[in-house]
Formats: sequence, structure tokens, C-alpha cells
Amino acid sequence: MIIRVRAKTRGDGHRQLSVSDDGLTVVCDCGGFTSGQFCSHIDAVLLAGERDMVLEDDHGLADQAMALTKELIVVPENWKASWRSNMPWRGLSQKGARRQRVRGSGKPLVCFTGGKNRADWTHAARVNGWETIDSPSRFTDVLVAADPVGASRKLIAARQNGTAIVTYEQWQVLTLDGVLPAAKILD
Repeated sequence: MIIRVRAKTRGDGHRQLSVSDDGLTVVCDCGGFTSGQFCSHIDAVLLAGERDMVLEDDHGLADQAMALTKELIVVPENWKASWRSNMPWRGLSQKGARRQRVRGSGKPLVCFTGGKNRADWTHAARVNGWETIDSPSRFTDVLVAADPVGASRKLIAARQNGTAIVTYEQWQVLTLDGVLPAAKILD
């Protein structure tokens, strides 16, 4: 399957992720950063579930590919997920401004799903400078999920809104600007 992804260097153009039917082969036409085997396009679309950078007609294919490649993609050692902070490339250049206008606080917004002790996670998030929400909206910055490739209502909404999706393990080391330290992405 072919998934078209927004490209930083192509203006209105796009890159293409090719995913084999068995999910064992994933190639991006950008050439990637490690011999064509890994790049921000693969990381964002297939590992993090980012959907704002995927052409709308390809959202279903991206969801299928993400489920198909679950646990098959190996993140290179020392990978830095710098794409997470590049809002214009992700199609989110106005997201922070909209959140601040609508939510008022300007704090990053997180939603939790599928985990135990959600009240504890919510309290910890607030103590650490996050605002929490019960259901993801277009203003949500991060959805923390027990199964990030699942098909729950919250996960589907998060993908449609371009919300970053992380595991509870990744959430524990996520910085306020939404960046995972490279060493923790490998976990």
C-alpha cells in the first residue's frame, strides 16, 4: 500500500510510504536518514499515529499500515524525533494558538485512555504543567494509550485530529513540548 505524507521540502507536494502487504517492508521515497530504512515520515505516521500530515484520502490506509507494522519497525539508535516539534510540517501551525484562545490556559493538553489508575495519571499530569481532558478534541496535544494502535473511539478521534499518541511508558518521559528523548523511543 502507498500512503502519501506531507513533505517539508516539497511545499504542497508529498512523500510516499510504501508498506508491503505483510508489513515487513516499509520504504519512504525520501531516502530516510539511515540507508532509507527510517525517517520522520515513517516515525510520525506508523509509530506515532500522526494523521495531520497524511493526505485525508489515505487516513484509512495509514491506520491499516500502523496496525500491520506494529512492533516490526525498529527505531535506529540515537534517533531524535525532531518532527514532533515541527508544527507547520505536521499541519498544526495554528493548533497552539487555537488551544490558547479556546482553552484559555495555553498549557499543553493531554487525554488518557485504556490505562489503570487514570486519576493518578491525571493528577501527575496537572502537577507537571499539563491540562487534562476526558475526551480528545482538536486541541489535544497528546493521547496516552495502553494500546496506541487500537481502534477505540478516543484513538480514532485522536488520529483524525492529528493528536500525538504515546504509550504510558513513553508518557512518563515526554517533555512539555511533546518530545520523547531518543533513548526512550527504543523502549
